[in-house]
Amino acid sequence: MTTYPRLGRDRQKRIASLRLARFRKRYGLAFTEGIRSVRAALEGGASVVEVVIADSAAPGVSDTLTLGGLPVFLVTDNEFARLSDVQTEQGILATFRLETRAFDPLEPGLNRVVLLDGVQDPGNVGTIIRTAAWYGVGAVVAGPGTADYYNPKTVRATMGSLWSTSLHAVDDLAAVVTELNDAGFQTSAAAAGASEPVARATGSAAVVFGSEAHGISRDVLERAHKVVSVFRGSESAGHVVDSLNVSVAAGIVLDRLFGQAASE
Repeated sequence: MTTYPRLGRDRQKRIASLRLARFRKRYGLAFTEGIRSVRAALEGGASVVEVVIADSAAPGVSDTLTLGGLPVFLVTDNEFARLSDVQTEQGILATFRLETRAFDPLEPGLNRVVLLDGVQDPGNVGTIIRTAAWYGVGAVVAGPGTADYYNPKTVRATMGSLWSTSLHAVDDLAAVVTELNDAGFQTSAAAAGASEPVARATGSAAVVFGSEAHGISRDVLERAHKVVSVFRGSESAGHVVDSLNVSVAAGIVLDRLFGQAASE
């Protein structure tokens, strides 16, 4: 088994600090943990800075991942527990550089876009990214108030799909809707109570999902081509649910927009 150097205390402190947004911004770094997520980062072309492995996990990691050419460090199990953001860690994490670029609706090959308008829960944002990647969405665009893509809870909820779609953050989401309209996208806003159902996309399409508490902002709604909703099932059983979790609603909407019908 390959012998790796020990990770110094200063670097341990820096990694632990990445749980907070201000330190992610300061260092331009975030981290992902778990075998599956680290593998996805490596295969997805993430700019990995270092891989950290707990002593007890080292033999299994060496047998599972190819880490040649990467800076790899060992820590004790107790040290890893202080770095980890989960209670039951797998003993491996990787830090990576944050790489952002401007959103371009005319990017070649881009025909499916998800926009997030103030979706505040990191778990919901991560689940939507994972679902968007499943349905071949090429870009996710977050407006103000949306949870940080690189919050550890967001990263964990993506289950390694963070590198399967292009991620963007903008200051004016309504302006992006206008840009998408001008680029030939059919834009929809998913909102509870709308009278129009979700229909299968026949061309380039974008869909907006809004804040769990406040929904989609008025200026975004006004610029979307249509406002659509997921209709509830039968209420005959007497169990009436007031609303759907935004990530659940997003899954249903994306399936109806981009999913393949069973008969196809």
